[in-house]
This record gives sequence, structure tokens and C-alpha cells, in this order.
Amino acid sequence: MPDNHKNFSYSLVATAPVTATAGTSLTVTTGDGAKFPTPPFNATVWITGANPTTANAEIVRVTAISTDTLTIVRAQENSTARTIIVGDQIAATITAKTLTDAETSITGTANQVIASAATGAVTLSLPQSIATTSNPTFNSVTFKILYASDVVGTNRGTEYYTAGGATRWFSGVNSVAESGSNAGSNFSFFRYSDVGAYLGNALVISRATGAATFEASVTATSLVKSGGTAAQFLKADGSVDASTYLTSSSDARLITGVVTADVLSVLATPAKITTLDKTLAVGIYQFKYYIRYQSAATTTGIRLSVNFTGTTGFFTAFLRWVDVGSAAATTNVAPTQAGVLAAGHLHSGFSARAKSVAGWGVTLSVDTANADMMIIIEGTFEATASGNIELWHGSEIAAASTLKAGTNLTVIKVN
Repeated sequence: MPDNHKNFSYSLVATAPVTATAGTSLTVTTGDGAKFPTPPFNATVWITGANPTTANAEIVRVTAISTDTLTIVRAQENSTARTIIVGDQIAATITAKTLTDAETSITGTANQVIASAATGAVTLSLPQSIATTSNPTFNSVTFKILYASDVVGTNRGTEYYTAGGATRWFSGVNSVAESGSNAGSNFSFFRYSDVGAYLGNALVISRATGAATFEASVTATSLVKSGGTAAQFLKADGSVDASTYLTSSSDARLITGVVTADVLSVLATPAKITTLDKTLAVGIYQFKYYIRYQSAATTTGIRLSVNFTGTTGFFTAFLRWVDVGSAAATTNVAPTQAGVLAAGHLHSGFSARAKSVAGWGVTLSVDTANADMMIIIEGTFEATASGNIELWHGSEIAAASTLKAGTNLTVIKVN
């Protein structure tokens, strides 16, 4: 371990060694013992009125100090014991040992640090190769700035390992070449498997634009668009929009329903299609049913109506379909899906100004038994108290009619 040091450690010999050339104790000027560092240390003793030389000086090792009395070992660092007399100068000067101690506090072979646990000069896991191609291991290291430097086109950064040496993560600059305009050398996070195999690039941040690209989905408690307002929503392309859209049945202003299984009716008295029941709050609504149905016989018609279980301020609706008549009709007509007669695609229908569970009329017949037919029911009403909008379906008495899967409802709240 290097010796201790102290500035201006200088005095004069007040009491010389009992044997001038071999004595091991001397006394310095009263009060000057405190000027010297804590032993052990080397000091130079030389004659007064001259600079120290090999001819007039001796290096001694001070091993103890008691007030102003120094215990010494003579003739240190290849110097020769001389006659020490009262009035000689003594100082803790810089000697060859002082410099050697500084140079050899860490010793070892090329590219390897070996520190002595006894001296405590350096604490490392031994031995440690510190060549530029080596991978030394430390329990902890503190840096003010850590530089990861290599040629462009290589990964430069920090790798994170398990105790067994398998890579888990890498963070740093990736190997994308720099092609100008600030492109390349992007910041990345690589992830690795349990055996240290590369799995993917979890995050890339562009050096040119600052844009971050994630390998998988991002989960966050909130995402804030710079410059956005509470009246806007964030779109997939990063833009914001304040428009109003009716996009799904989860929107309270847009309600939809669909029949998923065929519903058979053999009675003239209509029954409710429960799968199309929708609860509506107070407000003004538009509704539209697209009804796909079949009749078991060409002479069998279908009976339909719409009901609302809450109170209404007004209610208007109508049914319409294409028929085979040569002129427009209002009831008891034979509709056809093709509508190919010379008269053209004439529409027939029922209209209503009141909700009903009994049916608003019955179509007379169809062109083909057990073939798909279509009726559209449209209307608008004001709900003054909440309730359910309902579709009621019945068959003409002669045979059965079936409301087919795919029949659907759309309701829009307009106020």
C-alpha cells in the first residue's frame, strides 16, 4: 500500500541519533513532529545549507512518531548511512519509492488487472481481462457517461445477461447503416430466448424522425395526442377527428338486431319475435326491418306489425313489397320476388299510424312456395317513456309462414 503523504513535512534535527551513523531515533525541532504524515513513510536527511545529493544525504524510513521523536530505519532506497548531526535538515520528500508506489498500486500482465485483496488497492473479480476484445465482469460499476462506440453498421449498446451467461435483452444503437439525412443507427431494444437466441426487436426509435415502432400491441392507462382536445378521438393513423359516427350497436344512438334462427308461425294471431326486442329510452327514433320470409303454399300470406311497450307521442309506419299486380294495390295482393310482369315492379303496402301486436294486414299469396320473399317495414315514433320495440309475426290461416334467419332491425335515435 502506498505511504501516507503530507505537505510541508520539514524540520531540523534537534537531537541526533546516539550513534550518528547507526542510531534509530532522532528528535526534530519542538512542535514539528506534527508536521509529518502518519508513519510509515520515507524521509530524507541531509546537511544544512545545501541541496541533498548522494554524497550528503540519507533516506530513512520513519516507522513511528512520539511527539517530536521519530523512530527510523537507516539507509533506505540504496542510500548510504551517514553521520547525522544536530542541525541537519529532514523532510518527507518525493523519492523513487513514492513514484513506484503510484505506478504499481495495480499490477499485472498485459490486458489483465490483478489486485491484491490484502492491500485493497482495487477490488475486482480476478483475473479480469480488460482488452478491447474482452468481456470483464464486475459486481457494480458507476459511470458519469458511458460510451458505446464502434463503426457504423454494428450494434452498439448494453446487453443484459443471466448469471449463466445467456443474453436476455440488448438496448442501444442498431446496425442499420447510415445513408444520410439522419437515417440509420436507430435506437433499439432486442429480446432473447431462455437460451439466448434472438427473438425480435421489441422497440425501434428512429434517429431521423423520433418515431417509435413497437413489435407488438401497446397497453397503457392513457394515450394523449399532442394538441388534441376532449371533443376529439384518436384514429388509427394518428390523426384526430371530432365527427359523429354511428359505427356499432354499442353506440346508444345506433341499435341493431338480427334473427339467428328460423321462426315458424302456423297461427293467424301474431307472436312476438323475441330475438329482435330492443329496449329504447325516451327520444325520437327511426326504425327499419328487412324481413326475409317463406310461405308453405303459394296461397298463404304473412301478417306483420311493430309494437312499442312504452308510451308514444306519435307512431307512423308502413310495409312495402314488390307484387305481381298490373296496378298498384294497397292490400290483399300476391307479391313476387321477381316482379317481371309487363306492368313493371309495382309496390304494394300497408301503412299505420299506431303501434300494434295484431298485425296491420295480411299479404294474399306468394309466387313460389318455400322460396325467399322480402318485406321492408319502416317507421318513426316518439318514445315518451322507455320500453321495447317489438316485431310481431303471424301466418294466414291456410298454412304456415316462416320468418327466416337473417331478418334484421336497425334503430337510430335522432333526438
